[in-house]
Amino acid sequence: GDRFIALPTEANFPEGLAVDPSNGDLFVGTFDVQPDGSGSNFLLRYNRAGLLLDQLPLGVVPATGLAFNPRDRKKGDSSDPWCDDDED
Repeated sequence: GDRFIALPTEANFPEGLAVDPSNGDLFVGTFDVQPDGSGSNFLLRYNRAGLLLDQLPLGVVPATGLAFNPRDRKKGDSSDPWCDDDED
């Protein structure tokens, strides 16, 4: 089949997924924890066409069990790529 998205080279092991139903943005969390306790995890945001919009490094903290909360998506300011405050 066709590939929808590609992870950045530094992001491995996609584990958590959530979708913003209002615009189709896809949030992907990674689970990259090594036996020595190190890791390089990310929360990634893609648009509905599969284009990577934002990348939040989380260090050793994995991002699993993601869920989208429409109440909170309006909070934040316009400089925060993880929030959309266009709606009231």
